[in-house]
Amino acid sequence: MLRPVKLSRIKSTPALAKWSFAGTVQGVMTHRRDVTEEGAWPALRRLIIQGNRYAASVLRAVPPTRNRYLKATAPRKRKPKAIAKRPVRVFLSYGSKDLDQVQRLYRRLSRLGWVKPWFNKDGESIKTGEEWEEAVGNAIQDSDAVVICLSLSSVQRIGFFQTEIGRALLMQEQQPEGTSFISPVKLDECEVPKRLAKWHCSELFERGGFKELVAGLERRSIFLKQISSR
Repeated sequence: MLRPVKLSRIKSTPALAKWSFAGTVQGVMTHRRDVTEEGAWPALRRLIIQGNRYAASVLRAVPPTRNRYLKATAPRKRKPKAIAKRPVRVFLSYGSKDLDQVQRLYRRLSRLGWVKPWFNKDGESIKTGEEWEEAVGNAIQDSDAVVICLSLSSVQRIGFFQTEIGRALLMQEQQPEGTSFISPVKLDECEVPKRLAKWHCSELFERGGFKELVAGLERRSIFLKQISSR
């Protein structure tokens, strides 16, 4: 560098007046990081460029935040610590005409790893000799959450699907304030039954609907982990 920046000029520059280097008698930095930690580099860089045409072309090509000192000493951003999820047993309640869509939902939830979905696929999930209605009722009771799959074909239909909703609502009554056992989802554009209207209903046919459902199950997982550790 042909023209060093003099200490007197540093002291007379308002942006550098509070820099600890400018306050020293001999102008010696005790630590290389002083120039970056105290935010002096951008103003100092401008002074260097103004007085050194040879250095100007080089320093102009280096953004202020890419200075090698900045790169070496910039504090690293800590990633938020991921909370280990408690496995969640999820009962999938649905109407028989929606079996194909529920199977796809079952596979997507299973791939998450920490979600353990259960649904009665044409009796395959029920053991031989086990009473069907009793087995489904026990599965609901043993679950950590119930995902109720609503569609145009199921909401107005009479059948055991309506019984499953009723049993899920009974389980919800046992839950502490502020947590939900029930997670309604829409498989298509349908009307939400009045008895489920108080819950937010994720729309799986819309972009982001599955993500909303997973977020709700994550909250349930965190709650269950908290109460189990007390």
